[in-house]
Amino acid sequence: MSLHVDAPLWLLLGLPLLLGLLWWGQRLRWRFTYIPARPTSIRPWQAWATLWATAITGGFILLALSEPVLTYSATRPRLPAVWVLWDVSHSMRDTDLLPQRRHYALHLWEAALDSLEAHQAQSKFGLIVFARGAYGLLPLTTDRETFRWSLRQAVVLDLGEGTDLADALEMALSTPEAGTHLLIVSDGAHNNPLSADLRELARAAERRGIPIHALWIGRDSATTFPQALQYLTEATGGRFWANAFTLRPLYRYETAPVSLPLQRYLLYAALLMGLAMAVALSLGWFNLLSA
Repeated sequence: MSLHVDAPLWLLLGLPLLLGLLWWGQRLRWRFTYIPARPTSIRPWQAWATLWATAITGGFILLALSEPVLTYSATRPRLPAVWVLWDVSHSMRDTDLLPQRRHYALHLWEAALDSLEAHQAQSKFGLIVFARGAYGLLPLTTDRETFRWSLRQAVVLDLGEGTDLADALEMALSTPEAGTHLLIVSDGAHNNPLSADLRELARAAERRGIPIHALWIGRDSATTFPQALQYLTEATGGRFWANAFTLRPLYRYETAPVSLPLQRYLLYAALLMGLAMAVALSLGWFNLLSA
């Protein structure tokens, strides 16, 4: 744990000035003090309360202006870089999961992103949407709000009928960075007989150490094929979810330095001391002629 200031000039110039003002305030008190004819109800510590509250308030303000930062080590969860392959085909509009499969999947993902925020997990996501073809919608980014916005745009896209899962996998496997994972969000349909063999793509991902995970959306019907997604996950050592989702199994924990700016807390402390100074003034505790 360490503490450093980003703007030390405020302390170097302001601290001597603050000490000088405090010394001057004490001199004024002694110069204008007299022995009252009648006993006063003000105790000695009360007579000094406002002066010292003013000095402490000034000290907190100087510390805040110097922008102190506390650095400490903390263990935080971290996700690998994840390419999300999002199915936007017409079958994702079926209503076996309300209100529609695509909106149901979006709800699951937004809950997972909220969980990442709660755990302060580091993450990097990219988004590929696919139907008849595959299209890159968002490159890998650490900006979760941009990724969330991209998911919301994806669920309203209309890329025509048909589902080419292999095209999306080929795009994701073409330029992955080291340690990348793939995560398919789909009802499992794949109905382009002219595209690459899913088994070959699974073997290629397994050779390169790229796990393929899958979130299957839907109920068993003529438009859902969980077996294809299950095969991809089993062949590459990935995870399979069915109508439920969490990113917790992908967490990796690491200890890293965390920087905590203290400026806001010091300003709060200065405000509290300023209130204490105002209360002392209102009670008449700072009176140069009755100290």
